[in-house]
Order: sequence, then C-alpha cells, then structure tokens
Amino acid sequence: MSAKKHTIYVIDTAENGKSYWNRAGIAFESKDGSFTFKLAILPKTKFQLREQKPAVKEEAAAE
Repeated sequence: MSAKKHTIYVIDTAENGKSYWNRAGIAFESKDGSFTFKLAILPKTKFQLREQKPAVKEEAAAE
C-alpha cells in the first residue's frame, strides 16, 4: 500500500480580493501518522511533521 499523498498550496490574495492557489509541493503521510513535506522552493530539503511528545521531568527520568 502506498503512502497517502497531499498537495501543498501557497494561497496568494490579490488586491481585488481574488485568491490564487499555486502548487508549492507535496506531503506524504507515513504509516505511523507522521508527514514528510517536499517543497518545490526548497528542492533538496525534506521536512518531517510528528506529534509532539509530552516533556519528561528530570526527577521522573532519574527514578
């Protein structure tokens, strides 16, 4: 099964109020629910979006 794909758009609003949607890249959803973003304006760069994990207090980590 292939990864779920999403298109990334940059939305620009002109002075007349009309919106222009310009394709900026693509995002892939991984099996673990994270996302990888590939943007056309940064072709050699990937971004990873993951759910933030709760901070662990130092006291609890020392136990």
